[in-house]
Formats: sequence, structure tokens, C-alpha cells
Amino acid sequence: MEKKILTINEVVAFTDYKLSYLRKLCSQQKIPHYKPAGGRRVFFCFDELIAWLSTNKIKTRDEIIAGAKQQDKTKRRK
Repeated sequence: MEKKILTINEVVAFTDYKLSYLRKLCSQQKIPHYKPAGGRRVFFCFDELIAWLSTNKIKTRDEIIAGAKQQDKTKRRK
């Protein structure tokens, strides 16, 4: 069974980000995380972490060329 909830130290090990950087992301609310009421510890959902890490995909050259060709075809039809 895969662990779904991670501690901040587990996220540090998984992402190779520094602890201070992860704390900064949490304080700026730039990374999805959970902080139980009255608690000081921070937890992360594995699926949400993967989704967050997968944002802002950089396209390959082939994807850019294919997109440009598709746009060109669309413009010529009009």
C-alpha cells in the first residue's frame, strides 16, 4: 500500500528541495499542504504534490512545431 500523506521531511527527501524552501512555499501558500487545527506540523497529500510538481510543463520542440503547424492550418482555412 502506498503512503498517501507525507510529512515535510518526506517531501524534502522526495523532491530534493531544501527544508527552508518548502517552508517558504508553505508560508506563501504556493504549495498545497495541510496543517491540522492547533498543530505546528505540516502534511502533504502525495497525489496533490505530484499534480503540483507536474504544473508548467515545458513543451518539446516537436510539440511546439506540431502546434505551429496546426495553427497555420487553421489560419489558412479562414
